[in-house]
Amino acid sequence: MKNPARKKIRPLLSPFVDGELSPHERMLVERHLASCEESAQEVADMRALSSCVQATMEEVAQQEDWSGFPNEVLSRILPEKLPFFQRFRIQLAEIFTYQRNWVFAGAFAVVLVCFSFFMWMRPAEPAGYGRADLSIKTVSAKGGAALKTIVTHTESGDAVVWVVEEEESPSDAAAIQNQAGEL
Repeated sequence: MKNPARKKIRPLLSPFVDGELSPHERMLVERHLASCEESAQEVADMRALSSCVQATMEEVAQQEDWSGFPNEVLSRILPEKLPFFQRFRIQLAEIFTYQRNWVFAGAFAVVLVCFSFFMWMRPAEPAGYGRADLSIKTVSAKGGAALKTIVTHTESGDAVVWVVEEEESPSDAAAIQNQAGEL
């Protein structure tokens, strides 16, 4: 090899003939071929060999009967239907591989809608006895006190409810049991 650049360019000659080089590499090889007769002859030989191989292959292909080829190939490559869980796993893998952004956007939208719905359904403050301005006190009285509710109002307008209960005497307990038995 007389030309030292040929040592560098020689591995690029076959990809050059096949059209596999980047534009920059192609330009380097073309410049080299313009200045190196030996490399230009090698490229010409490669192109001639490629043309001979292509012509031979086309001749062999024309001699074959291709009438049932597509159906024969498809009958061999179409597999049986996969089991459900395997198909489901493959579909999920494809969704999370190729449509990941849409999945995350949909999940975010669902969470946002659910959060909004639950915030809308939540009462602003507890109703009834759970309100902060209402407190319940139970007072038990001994002796002859009857069941009474006492409602008092505070200066701010809130109501305080007092329930006074009477302990049952043995005769009252028997009367209540008799009434329950009649029902």
